[in-house]
Parts: sequence; C-alpha cells; structure tokens
Amino acid sequence: MQKSSYRHSRLRERRRKRKTLFIIAGVLIFSVAVTFIARAPYFSIQTIEISGAHAVLPILVKTVAEKELGGSFIYIFPKNSILWLPKKEIAQKVRENSETIKNVTVSLAFPKKVNIHIEEYIPEAFICGSREELTNVSLPKNFLPECFLLDAGFSFATTSAKNIATTNKLLQIKKKEVSKIELKKQVISPKQFLYTTLLFQKLSQNNISIDYIVLETDGDYTAHTEGGAELYFSESLPLTDAIKNMATLLGSEIFKKEELLPPEGFKKIEYIDLRFGNKLYYKIKSNNAPQTHETNS
Repeated sequence: MQKSSYRHSRLRERRRKRKTLFIIAGVLIFSVAVTFIARAPYFSIQTIEISGAHAVLPILVKTVAEKELGGSFIYIFPKNSILWLPKKEIAQKVRENSETIKNVTVSLAFPKKVNIHIEEYIPEAFICGSREELTNVSLPKNFLPECFLLDAGFSFATTSAKNIATTNKLLQIKKKEVSKIELKKQVISPKQFLYTTLLFQKLSQNNISIDYIVLETDGDYTAHTEGGAELYFSESLPLTDAIKNMATLLGSEIFKKEELLPPEGFKKIEYIDLRFGNKLYYKIKSNNAPQTHETNS
C-alpha cells in the first residue's frame, strides 16, 4: 500500500515537471517566433509622418519619436515594430518637449507608417505678473515681469513682455485683483476670456487700437486705448449692443466737429462709458464735466 502510494506520488511529480518544461519550452518558442516576426522588415516602422505642427518644428517631433522607437523591450522585442507601437510613451515624450503642444495623437497607418498629429495651443492673449505678487524680493528698476501666453484663458507657456513686443501684436489682459499667476492653470474663466477677445476684435474693426484690457472685479471691463482714452464695458449689456452704440457715438456730429475720432482724436478723450444701455457718458479732457449721448437703439 505504501509502495503504491509512493509510486503514484513520483508519477505525479514527473508529470508536473514535464508540464512545467512544456510550458517553459512553449513560452521560449513563442518568444523566439514573435521576436523573429517583429524583426522582419514587413513589421518594422519605416515612416513617421507629422501633421498639425506650426510653432513646433516637425523635425523635432520626428526626432523625439525616433528616439522613443529605438532600442527594445527587455533587450528582446524591438520597439519599432507595428505589433506593439508605444503610442502613449511617444505622445508623452513629444508633449514634454514643448510648452505649446496641447495634445498629441499617435496612430498606425498600415503597413509601415506612424502618424503623429499635433494640436497646439493658440496664443490669443497674454497676462503678466506684477510687482505686488512678488514678496520679499528686491527688484531692479528695469525689472520685466514674467508673462504667460493664454489660450481660452489657460496659461500654456511663459515668455516676456519684451519678446511679445518684438514678435506679434497680442492682446494684453490685466486683472484688477492681484493674484498669483501659474503656468498650466486656468488664469481667466473661459466666459471672461471670450468676452475680452471679442471686445478686442470688435474695437480693432472700428479702428480703435488697444494697449490692454483690465478685468474689473464686478464683471466690468476697461479697455485702455493707445490714444489714452478708457472705454468702459459691462457683461450685463450685450457686447454687440455696446459696440453698436459706440459706433453711433463716433458717427455723431459732436465727435466729428471736435475731431474726437480714433486714433488721434482719442488723445482728447478721458473716457467713454458704454455700460448703461443706449445712454452713453463721455468726458473730454478739456471739459470739467462729463457729457451724455443717447442712441436710438
């Protein structure tokens, strides 16, 4: 009885060892086969195509991708095989190489091509830090605060006011409330940002050049013109109505007679208040009292 039990035990042990050896052999054979297939030219990535890149140089994106596709996994499986394209890793590395990249999509186009589509942030405006934000810091007189490029109110890249001035004309936004500005944060709400950028566009269409727009604390906006005049707007009044009222005022006889039209005429104006519907208030610098103008809208 004991001998029979012993023989059965040894038999089970042999079967278990054979099974283990079969599994190991199977894994090895499978690994060798997969490695052979993966290294075959037909399954190797030959072309990398970049689309959507403008501010970012396509050659830089391609270089990052090629570097990520180099080498192998656990020293065996080549990374440049279509069988296991490391999409997430490529996208992450490409994003890390530029502040202006919003999103990266990596896809495989059979048989041997990889498509990398770049979605970039669009710099629509910028906002700069202020001296009040910097505490316990000794600042030189010629100090230039750090500025942040904005896309839909989101700060996606840092720059300087000097760099912006020498590249292109972007809207500068200021906030009445001093608050810390951080990179990769929603600095201005999408609603406020949309209103501000639309205001900038509408004023530009009416030949009014803007230095910057201030976001007040109560839903109001102050547009500072290059001529020096300040234009007051409010979210409570539709922007289209406010712009229409202003156009009516600019076309009035008094503005033509006093030569108050932009850009030169705005040097004579202290402010135009467009926050109260069809009743507009404005003040000419040479006059002590503000004046009113009513539109028919």
